[in-house]
Amino acid sequence: MDRLDEYRQFIENILDSYAQIPYPYGQVKNSVIVDREQNNFLLIHEGWQGPQRIHGCIVHVEIRDGRENLDSTRWYRNGNYRRTCRIRSA
Repeated sequence: MDRLDEYRQFIENILDSYAQIPYPYGQVKNSVIVDREQNNFLLIHEGWQGPQRIHGCIVHVEIRDGRENLDSTRWYRNGNYRRTCRIRSA
């Protein structure tokens, strides 16, 4: 297994473990979306919290030029967002 495959498997395992954590409110499920060809990995949540539709990306990890780029952004109902985390490996 080369280094890129190790990165892919490591990221996928971590996101899978976070997806198993239940959402505390409403009927919301977590899902992991993996695109190995483009090296994109997403952890999303979707469902309903009362009358409100919940759908969003919790974490987006991209392997670009052999390095991990981690983005976590919180979106709000009014369309505003706040970047909560951005990490780039050396």
